[in-house]
Amino acid sequence: MRLLTLLALTAVAGLGAPINIGVFNSAQAATITAGTPGNPVNRSNSTANNAPMGLGSQREFIVRRTTGSGTVQLDIDLTFVDAVSFTSSGSAVGQALITWDGPDTVVSTFNPQSTNAAHRRGQPNVFALTGSGPTGGVDLTDDGSNEVISIDADADNLGLPVYFIFYRSAGVYAEYTLNVPGDAAFNLERHYMPFTSFTTVGLTGGQTAVDIFRDVKAITMMIDGRNASDATFDNLLATTAIPEPGSFALLLGGLAGLAGALLGRRR
Repeated sequence: MRLLTLLALTAVAGLGAPINIGVFNSAQAATITAGTPGNPVNRSNSTANNAPMGLGSQREFIVRRTTGSGTVQLDIDLTFVDAVSFTSSGSAVGQALITWDGPDTVVSTFNPQSTNAAHRRGQPNVFALTGSGPTGGVDLTDDGSNEVISIDADADNLGLPVYFIFYRSAGVYAEYTLNVPGDAAFNLERHYMPFTSFTTVGLTGGQTAVDIFRDVKAITMMIDGRNASDATFDNLLATTAIPEPGSFALLLGGLAGLAGALLGRRR
């Protein structure tokens, strides 16, 4: 049994190492309080201490209330321990933006009601994530091993959409809309977004979304809240595709046969 376990772990490890974008285990919050007049934006600038285990060692929070006068909040370690929580009260609709763009502490310009497309999506103010990519960005493919972005997520009521954008530069990016379904039980479920399912902007010369994921310099995650929304998120990763249950069973069966053969030889 030990040999089978070792072989299984080795096989899984051979699929590639996940790259942590956001494991949300350090406190941070941005809140618009009830009764504040108009539609103000409340920003929480971050430093390296906000995300020591995340990509670029920092993240930026912005919340925006677009209608109503109730509370809108984005937080870590206030509502739930070691997870991101987004909340808009019954008398408010709001959006929240999380940005990873390097070691700066200036937040993105974000206004979902703006006529400026970059401001609507919350374009980063810098593109300063660094790594081994062709032009110095982060290679989220891990030299071709990783194929998907995954996140643990759950929402109540009718659910809500979450928009992810991975930037090579201001004009070159890949985007994906994840519709998180509503779930009264509030159990986090893992969702997978294949690199090849992202829509691209600004690519030339036959390049694909995978080329952007080889050279990422900024990332945004925009939560589009509804009236009385609650949503929770954790473990935003670049990782390998997970085998289908049937395929994994075949893998384990093959490993069991191999282990039996090896044990027979030892006898």
